[in-house]
Amino acid sequence: MAWPDMTGAFTRRRRRADYRAAFAGPAGKRTLADLYRFCGMGSPSFVPGRPDETAFNEGRRRVFLRIASFLELDEETIRRMVAPDFEADGTD
Repeated sequence: MAWPDMTGAFTRRRRRADYRAAFAGPAGKRTLADLYRFCGMGSPSFVPGRPDETAFNEGRRRVFLRIASFLELDEETIRRMVAPDFEADGTD
């Protein structure tokens, strides 16, 4: 009987812990809020008649979704986290 490969599970746990450490605390939350805005999470990525622009926008969104996945954040939690930053600073 072969032993199960635990390397993948260990790597995923380690990566999740690394992401949590990187985005912990006030600086991490501000960074996550900035990435939320930069990656276009608050607006549609589809641009009518511009498949290249739509694909580019989807690529940006995918980066944020990967981070949110490792942090195990759902959309509502993310919106609550970034809401104060949207009110305090609407600049990019």
